[in-house]
Amino acid sequence: MKKMIFISSVFFLLFSTASIAQNARIGVTGGLNFSNLSRTIGGIDKDGDYRIGLIGGMMLDVPLCKKSPISFQPDFRYTQKGTAEKLLTPTVKNYVALRYAELATNFVYNFNNKGGGTFYLGAGPYLALPLPSKKVEKVAGSPKVLTDISFGNLAANDYKGVDYGADFVMGYRNKAGIFVGLNYTQGARNLVPNEVLDIPASKNDKVKNIAFGIRVGFLFKSDSKK
Repeated sequence: MKKMIFISSVFFLLFSTASIAQNARIGVTGGLNFSNLSRTIGGIDKDGDYRIGLIGGMMLDVPLCKKSPISFQPDFRYTQKGTAEKLLTPTVKNYVALRYAELATNFVYNFNNKGGGTFYLGAGPYLALPLPSKKVEKVAGSPKVLTDISFGNLAANDYKGVDYGADFVMGYRNKAGIFVGLNYTQGARNLVPNEVLDIPASKNDKVKNIAFGIRVGFLFKSDSKK
C-alpha cells in the first residue's frame, strides 16, 4: 500500500508541475544500468561483479526562470540494481537482482551551443522504494532457482528496504528534444538490517548500492505561450 501511495503521489506531482509551471517539459527515458553492491563484511571488502539491468521512466525539465540555464529535473524511474557474485566455478552463477521505484530530484545546468543543442550537467538526491526482488542461482544444465529477497530491519531480512543517496547526470540534448545521458547513483544508506548491526561481530558491516546508467530519451515541447 505504501508503495502504491508513493508511486501515485509522484505521478500526481509530475503531471501537476508540468501543467502549472511555465515552459516545463515532460519526457520519457530508457536504457541500461550497470550496478554493483559495495560491501564490507567482517572487515573484508566483498564487492561482487557489475551486472546489467534495465532503467526507464519519466521526467520533467522545469527552468527556474524564463532565461535561467538552471532547471529542476525530477526523474521517476524503474531501476534494476544488484550484483553478480564472484564464484570460483564458472558453471555456477549467482545474482542479487534488486528492483526499485526511484525518484531523483536533480538541479541541472544547461550549456547551450550555437547549433541549438544543449550539453547538461547536474546532481541531486534520490529516494528509492524496493519492489519485488530476487536472488538468482544458475547451475549449468539446470533451470534457474529464484528466491525472494526479504526487506526489513530484522536479522532474518536480507536488506533494509528504502534506499537513498546521490544522483549525478550529464548528457547532450538536441533542439528536437532527443537526448543521450549518463547517470551515476551512489547509495548513502547502509542496507544491512539493524538487528545484524547490533551483533558485535557485524557492527561495521556495510552494503550500499552503486550504479552507472546510460539512457536515451525525449523531452516533449512545452505548450506554454512564450
